[in-house]
Amino acid sequence: MEVGKQRKSGMMTAKPKCEVVNQYLEKLISPFLGESYLIRAKIVHIPVDRLHHIAKIPALPHNLKIETWEELKDECKYPSAISFFPIHMLSGFTKYILVSKRAFCNNCILQLEKCKSAAFEAMYDFCPLELYSGERHRMHSSIDSLIRDPHRNLRIFVDGNCVHDELSVLPREDLKTILFPGAPADVDTLISVIACTLAVVLSDLLRAQKVDNIGIIRAFQYFQKLPLNIQRELTNKSNLLNRGGVSFLKRSDPRSLVERYLLAATMKDCSLMVSVRLVDHTQLSQMTNVIPTTNPKSAKNLENAYRRFVNGVEAIRANPKIHKPCCV
Repeated sequence: MEVGKQRKSGMMTAKPKCEVVNQYLEKLISPFLGESYLIRAKIVHIPVDRLHHIAKIPALPHNLKIETWEELKDECKYPSAISFFPIHMLSGFTKYILVSKRAFCNNCILQLEKCKSAAFEAMYDFCPLELYSGERHRMHSSIDSLIRDPHRNLRIFVDGNCVHDELSVLPREDLKTILFPGAPADVDTLISVIACTLAVVLSDLLRAQKVDNIGIIRAFQYFQKLPLNIQRELTNKSNLLNRGGVSFLKRSDPRSLVERYLLAATMKDCSLMVSVRLVDHTQLSQMTNVIPTTNPKSAKNLENAYRRFVNGVEAIRANPKIHKPCCV
C-alpha cells in the first residue's frame, strides 16, 4: 500500500498524486519499458479519520505486525501524536560534467551538495554510472556499495519483512545468514543475481534517460526564457499527461526540450527494492522485475535541482578531492 505525503514535511496528505502517478506509468513510462514491468495499482479512497490512524505506521518500529484495525485506533497503544497525518479543520544519470579536470555525474554532484548542506552525514560510494554501465564487474561493484551503505537507494525484504536498509544496516555475515540459511551461498551470490536480473530493465531505463539531450544547465536556461504561463504549466506534475503521449519527444522547441529533460529526470530517480522469498524447488526460475511507482518531475524539481547542482559544483571546485571522480 502506498499513500501520498507532503514532500517537505513528510506528513501524509489528503490530496495525493496517485491518479497522476498511475497515468504517468501507463502513458509515459510503459512506451519505454513495456507493460510487463508495471504494476496495475488499484486506487482506493480512504476517509480522513482512517488515514489519520494509518499514518501512525511510519512512526512504528520496522516490521511491527498490526493484527487488527482496532489496534491502530487504541490511543493508549498508538496515540494520535505519532500520526504523520494530523487532522485539521480543512484537511492534501548518464550525463556528467568536468569540474576541476575531474568528471562527476549529475547524481554525485547533487548528493555531494546534500552532504555539504548536512542533509546526511557522509557521502556514499554508490554511483549510478557504475550500475548502468552494462559491464558486469562495475554493476557488481555498485550493488556491493549499496549493500555496504544502502542510504536511501536500497531495501532488502525477506518474506515481506524489511531486513536491510538505511535504518537497519546488517553486517555482511548476518545478511548472509538471513538470506541463505544453511545454503552454500553468500551476499556475493545475491549481488550476482541482482545484476543479472536488472540487466535488461536497466538498459531500457538508460534508453529512456537519454531522451534528454540538453542537460540540467541548458534545461534551466530554456525554462527561464519561456513565457510565464508556460512556466506555470510546467510546474504541474500532470503537464506531460496532456501533451499527447510521447509525441513531444520528436520536437525540439524549448518547451519540448525542457519536458524531455523532466521525463528523463523522472527515469533517473530510481531506488532498488529486493524481495526474497523461499519458493518450491519447481519454481526456482521465478524472478520478476517490476516498477511499482514513480515520482513525476516538474519544473519545481528543475529549479531546485539546478540550485543544488550549482552549489555542488562550487563545493567540488573549492575542494577537488572531496570525492572520487566518476568513471565515465
